[in-house]
Amino acid sequence: MAGPSREPRPRAPEVGDRWDAVVAEAARLFAVKGYDGTSLQDVADAVGLLKSSLYHYITTKEDLLYEVNARMLERRAPAVAEDEHIRTAPAPVRLRSFMERWMTLAGREGKQGLAAELEFKKLSPRRLRSIMRTRDRYGEFVKGILQQGIDEGYFEPALDLSVATNAVFSTMRGPLTWFRPSGALAYAEVIDWHVRLMVRGLGGDAAVAAAYGPSAPAAGSLSRRTGPARKAGRRAGGASPLHDS
Repeated sequence: MAGPSREPRPRAPEVGDRWDAVVAEAARLFAVKGYDGTSLQDVADAVGLLKSSLYHYITTKEDLLYEVNARMLERRAPAVAEDEHIRTAPAPVRLRSFMERWMTLAGREGKQGLAAELEFKKLSPRRLRSIMRTRDRYGEFVKGILQQGIDEGYFEPALDLSVATNAVFSTMRGPLTWFRPSGALAYAEVIDWHVRLMVRGLGGDAAVAAAYGPSAPAAGSLSRRTGPARKAGRRAGGASPLHDS
């Protein structure tokens, strides 16, 4: 699959400058205060710059929102990369693998990913079209898996592919808004719950068995791990949890 398409973006004038910090702080502020509620003065204060110094990097605040979104889509590109084993697997396996990859990457992004998910529609039409071309390619990847699942008999034949695709992405986005590492479940467990519930919703027990093996427990029978077992699971989960900062 081709990489994210993009129009010209603000460019750091020199290697090793504060551009990455500016983008990261802008993303954090957009996630916490919203794009409209964040001023360039807020961004400047967060990175210890004069507001006028920001214009060394950007022309408008929208430049920052576009960069936040473009970077998020680039970081998510590995989610649609499949090795031969997964690429030739049944649809429930491919969907499980994709959702695990996507949600793991999203968890590592923290506030930057959340800002891009929540605020991208604030972009001007030209820039929004650029971002949507890449988002749509990711959506088409999921639609292909869902259609495969219908053809194989794993997923509901009457499935509306557009609605189901939006449901997959909405499901994966949910934990970005509420997960905290101090909660009852490790992030890897949260991913597992969401994947199982989505696969079950699309195809029932047969789809879950195909994705996890015939001995896979039903989502409702999964038990919370406590004490050392849960802590070990958190360490082994592979996804860095979202942080408040």
